[in-house]
Amino acid sequence: MTIRHYGLDGGTDPSTAFLNVTYTRPVPAPGVIMATVNVVEIMRRKIKLRISILDGHGQLCVTAEMLVVTAIPRL
Repeated sequence: MTIRHYGLDGGTDPSTAFLNVTYTRPVPAPGVIMATVNVVEIMRRKIKLRISILDGHGQLCVTAEMLVVTAIPRL
């Protein structure tokens, strides 16, 4: 999916405004992981996301919150 899918201005590439990561246990490497991303809030030029990373046994390893923004297009 693209940023336009969520109804945001798609005229510019999205940028990360912030990314807060919490590690609850070591992430196996090499190993199998599963990442899940949930859209928490959609604003005019912003998307707030919540991310979870689980190991191959389904145990939570990482949580994160992220804010993605698009720049105001220049005229």
